[in-house]
Amino acid sequence: MILISDQVLIFLLLISAGKSSTSIVDANMGALKKIIEMVRMEERYERWRRVGDSEGWNYQSGYDCKLKRRGSSLLAESLEIAELVAGTVGFTIVSCTLCLCIVSVLANI
Repeated sequence: MILISDQVLIFLLLISAGKSSTSIVDANMGALKKIIEMVRMEERYERWRRVGDSEGWNYQSGYDCKLKRRGSSLLAESLEIAELVAGTVGFTIVSCTLCLCIVSVLANI
């Protein structure tokens, strides 16, 4: 890892020798942009190096795909789907009934 703070100070001191304050600020901004670019490149390299060690998807260390649905059976999955459908149909009927009641009350006022 590069010690950026030491390099920044030396670089800025060399650039700012004998120049006006405006040019010093511009030079400092340019130097900081270059240093930020260097840091980003290092971070990209570190990220690439970490990801490059493993091939395929980067699953969490505790992930086990066999445990996901080991205990479920066809009957359990069918009941889950039936529950979902029944809930949806029931909600639709209840909400439509409520809307019709509200419309009926408003129409009779």
